[in-house]
Amino acid sequence: MGVTEIVWTVQDLRNNLARPLFLTELLMPEVAREIEPSLLRKATRSFLSAGRHAQMPTLIDVFAEAGRNFFVFDGSGIETVANRCRRMGNLLSEQDALQCMVQIIEQLQLLAQEFPPLVHGLIRPEHIRVDVEGQNYFLHHPSLVFAGEVPALWRGIEPGLLTPYSVPELGRTAIDERIDIYSLLATIYHLTTGHLPVPDSGSGFIAAAQQSNPALSASFSALLGRGLHVMPEKRFQALVQVHLAIKRLQIELGSGQQGAIEWGEQSPIVTSQAPTSSSASAPSDLLTSNIKGRDKERAMLLKNEDLPRPQKLSFLLAWIIAIVVFILVLALMSSMLR
Repeated sequence: MGVTEIVWTVQDLRNNLARPLFLTELLMPEVAREIEPSLLRKATRSFLSAGRHAQMPTLIDVFAEAGRNFFVFDGSGIETVANRCRRMGNLLSEQDALQCMVQIIEQLQLLAQEFPPLVHGLIRPEHIRVDVEGQNYFLHHPSLVFAGEVPALWRGIEPGLLTPYSVPELGRTAIDERIDIYSLLATIYHLTTGHLPVPDSGSGFIAAAQQSNPALSASFSALLGRGLHVMPEKRFQALVQVHLAIKRLQIELGSGQQGAIEWGEQSPIVTSQAPTSSSASAPSDLLTSNIKGRDKERAMLLKNEDLPRPQKLSFLLAWIIAIVVFILVLALMSSMLR
């Protein structure tokens, strides 16, 4: 229907604050003007509700000017991850990418808990923000169209109008968390490889991330490969599924294993390489191989049922001891009175 969202980065010069703001404009064709008031009301309600979470941007103002509608969000003290990578002149490292994905997925889970559930719909390198230390990542505000809950606005979208970060079947499928999962992994693919997640014209598949950036691990490349699979049913289907997969990958990388994770339909399975020396060994279970510190010490302690039990004194023996003690006390008191 020709609906367009434009995001501007501006500065608030009122009261000499000069703070950065995100200004989003919603452009709608004349044929959709009758649903515009309803969309704006629902979007405002959704943004105010989502803004209760500290990780989400705060809606500061909503206004109309010359027939144009604007939403204003706070954006102080934070730059986009795309700008940070350009400024530092390097790609996003695998470790930082995993940290970014975990934090963004947790924020998407907060949106999914809204009523009704809120889909972001605008995830891309320019819409993920990072703090000055490069440790904390935050989502830009969700799509006005998706927040406005007007299905007619996103149905039948022409494939040529989609960004490389959009799920290919957008406009012909349900609007749910799977859209955000694809966009997040497509964004991470671009940030870690420097290449857009565009399918090869011959095979129809997106090139493996490790092929574009050999510094990436095979497991990380496989995770992105599954998330960007050409067949929708082969991709991750839920946020909790991706979150679990990333956590397991972080455990694998933290343990120093050199194996690759095969991303199956339900859960990842670690396939370890053969040991390179006689002193090396490949653990059969990922979880038990990563017991560290106090957890390892606890694993070596005896269980309660293994500890020796104290022998109980018989009832008769206890009485005999009590009588003897009583007699001794009486004898002592008698000698003191003489």
